[in-house]
Amino acid sequence: MTEASAATFLSPPASGAVQVRAEHYSAQHYDELHRWMSYWYQIQSAARTQAQTVLEIGMGGGIVSSYLRSRLGLEVTTFDFDPALRPDLVGDVRELDSFVSENAFDAVVAFQVLEHLPFGDLVPALQQLVRASCRSVILSLPHYGYDFQMRFRLWKWKWGFSRKISKYPVWSFNGEHYWEIGTRGHSLARVSQMVGGVVLVHRQYFCPDYPYHYFFECETQRA
Repeated sequence: MTEASAATFLSPPASGAVQVRAEHYSAQHYDELHRWMSYWYQIQSAARTQAQTVLEIGMGGGIVSSYLRSRLGLEVTTFDFDPALRPDLVGDVRELDSFVSENAFDAVVAFQVLEHLPFGDLVPALQQLVRASCRSVILSLPHYGYDFQMRFRLWKWKWGFSRKISKYPVWSFNGEHYWEIGTRGHSLARVSQMVGGVVLVHRQYFCPDYPYHYFFECETQRA
C-alpha cells in the first residue's frame, strides 16, 4: 500500500543516489486519476492561504506549481533535491535556511515529501519550513491502511467521509518512504502532536477522494 510520492527524495541515501529518477514523473506512469484528485486538494489548500508568494518543496511532475503560476497568478519558487527536475532551487530541505531567507514566502507547501526523510528529521525539517514562511505551511503525508469512504449527495449538497483502517504494522524503508502514518510508532495522534508542536494546525483531514494522502493546513507560530 505504498506509492511513489509527489516529490523526489530530498536527502540522498548513503549511496548518494536519489530514490527515483526524473522519468518516474512521466505523465503515463505518474499522473493517474487518484493523483489528479490529490492535486486538486493541494491546489485548493494553497489557494485558501491567499498567498502571493509560494515555496513548493518537492516539485514532482510540476503540475501544482504550473497551475498556481498560470491559473492563479502566484509567484512560485520550487525546491527539490534532484536537479534533473529543474527546480528553481536545488538542495536538502533540512538545510533550507542556506537557500532562502527567513519569512521569505507567504506560504510553504510540502506535498508527499517529509516521509522521504527519517522520522527523527520530521520536526527539524518542519521547523525549516516554518522559518521560510511568514504565514502558512501546508503538508500532506501518506497514511497507510485500508480505505474506508462514504459519499452522500442531495441536490446541491455534497458530503464525503474518508478514513484509513490500519493494524499499525512495522514499517521498513521501502526504497522511498522511511515511514508512513498508520504504521507502528507513527500513529496519526503522534504525528499530529509533533506537527502541532511546531505550527498552528487549523485544518487536518484525509483527502476525501484519496485517503492515502493526509493534509495539514497550518499557520506559523510567531512570538
